[in-house]
Amino acid sequence: LLVAAFLSTAMVACFGLASQIAGFFGAIPGMVNVAATPHFMRKGEAERQRLAQQLVDALASLGVLIALAGVLFSREALLLIGGNKFLGATNALRILFVASSVGFVTSTVQMVVFLLGKQRALVKISFYVLLANIAGNLVAIPLFGIDGAATALLVSELLALGYAVFILRKSTGYSLTFKSAAAYVALACIVGGVYEVIRLSLHLPTTGPWVIAEAAALTGVDGFASECLRRKRAPRPARTLD
Repeated sequence: LLVAAFLSTAMVACFGLASQIAGFFGAIPGMVNVAATPHFMRKGEAERQRLAQQLVDALASLGVLIALAGVLFSREALLLIGGNKFLGATNALRILFVASSVGFVTSTVQMVVFLLGKQRALVKISFYVLLANIAGNLVAIPLFGIDGAATALLVSELLALGYAVFILRKSTGYSLTFKSAAAYVALACIVGGVYEVIRLSLHLPTTGPWVIAEAAALTGVDGFASECLRRKRAPRPARTLD
């Protein structure tokens, strides 16, 4: 609504398409969390915290993977789905993909808060984040257009994540870490940087079916590398003496 209040119909259409593309994967965390809920409720406190950490790490890995593809291939996605007239949303779509990846982790932390009986805390989180999003949009949209709207959403997601982690730790003592998430981000930056060097050196095509093959190969490489990293970081079972 705020985008429509400040910008032209064309820009509203561009932002709408970008939001639809970035939000296409938004149902993934919900499906994962619903599947994990029965397992979470059957476990003890220590096992619950361990499962919560595993969910955060897994969805962070998946979110970073999607964000990597989104950041590198946003222009091609807009060309394929909407055509040249929507290319003005390229940067906004890149930001929205990053915001969506943050949302993967945020939704998991909020689910844990909810399952532990802290529903009132979720209402507070939603209220404060809504206020921050509105304030951010009022400042950013007039200055930066749809890029500002996307950035306001990203900032809101980061605030929601930070506040949810704070509430979880304060009310339950659960202390989630984001070392694996940071490692996945660093890995994605390396993979994306190498791809860009190869693309520019070999003058790889930026349109047509070859782009789909490039995106599939890139996500495959990053996914494989992330899985190797996950296995390396996984704690080894303690040895027992017979």
